[in-house]
Amino acid sequence: VGESVAEGLPYEILSNGSQGKSHAYRFSEFLQYRVKLGKVGRTLTVDGRYSTRQTPDSWTNSFSTLYNGTIPGLQYVHSDSEQGEDDLRLNFTYTEPLTKTSQLSFQYRLDYEDQQLDKRAYITEDDYAIMGKPNPQLSSFNTSTSTEHRVGPGFRYTKGKNTVVANVYYQHSLLQGVANGQEISEPFDDITYFFMANMAFNPQNTIRLFVSSYTQNPDVRNLQQIPDLTNVQYITEGNPDLMSSYTHRVNFHYVRSNIEKGRTFMWMFSTQLTEDYMAQSIEYGK
Repeated sequence: VGESVAEGLPYEILSNGSQGKSHAYRFSEFLQYRVKLGKVGRTLTVDGRYSTRQTPDSWTNSFSTLYNGTIPGLQYVHSDSEQGEDDLRLNFTYTEPLTKTSQLSFQYRLDYEDQQLDKRAYITEDDYAIMGKPNPQLSSFNTSTSTEHRVGPGFRYTKGKNTVVANVYYQHSLLQGVANGQEISEPFDDITYFFMANMAFNPQNTIRLFVSSYTQNPDVRNLQQIPDLTNVQYITEGNPDLMSSYTHRVNFHYVRSNIEKGRTFMWMFSTQLTEDYMAQSIEYGK
């Protein structure tokens, strides 16, 4: 159920169909450089990752049988769209040995992401020939950039088969963009952590524990207050009060092995808790 794009009248969609074609390409590259600075264990590691996914040419022809309470009618729509996503990540890690079995580290990471979507939709006749300007209700233009800085210290202890790693990070993110004419700019600040312990009590019993946290920020479409009518069967609207979700995760792995008898027992346990989870609220038309 929706509102007729052509006449502004309520209608039901009795049937619909579509066909389309798109061309896309993807490219990614990773580089890493590590250098020793003086004594053993003092190193500087620099790595970078770049990826891009572009869909420069995509089109769709669709039809819908609409019923507004009187006579069913057909609506034909031709859509052209261009979509792209670029992601750049740079990481700097410095390590300083404390003893033969322990070291400190310091890490800085920059993550930059750019996304664009330009969809132009036209109401046409049954030949899908473009006439006039794009329909503003069925068309959309979204663009966004997300910049995240993450910095923090770490500690590592290794002796024999036993290893303990602990890191804590402060991260600042800034989301900026435009979603269907609404300008959005939102900062996000969080503290995340990572802990890993691998303990070999003896040759037969080993425990590995991971405890970590991560965040997920909303995008511009999640935050927009203007209803998105580009798909009249699934009208969406964001929530400007959304916060970044914060997830705590625990993974536990126990192994008991007996090489002489050829027996191995494994027990794995995993759990996670998400705060400020970004959920969907769906309302169905009647």
